[in-house]
Amino acid sequence: AQLKTGGRAGQKKPAPQPVKQPGADDAQLAVKDIEQQFIDALGTKVEIKGNLEKGIVYISYFSQADLDALYNKIAAK
Repeated sequence: AQLKTGGRAGQKKPAPQPVKQPGADDAQLAVKDIEQQFIDALGTKVEIKGNLEKGIVYISYFSQADLDALYNKIAAK
C-alpha cells in the first residue's frame, strides 16, 4: 500500500507574517523625527533605540572638546 502525500511533498508552508500594531510605522517615524531633532540640536551623531514609550538615546562624541560642548548644551540653564 502506498501513502498519498497530497501532491506537495517537500514543500514547506510559508512563515506567517508578523502582525503589525496599528500606527507602528507612524510611531517609528516619530522616533526618527525626534532623533533628527537631537542631531540638529547637538551637532553630532545620535541614535534612539526603542519606541515612544521607552528606549535608549546614544549620543556620540569624538574628542574631549566634543564632550565638553555636549555637556554645555545639555546642562545649559
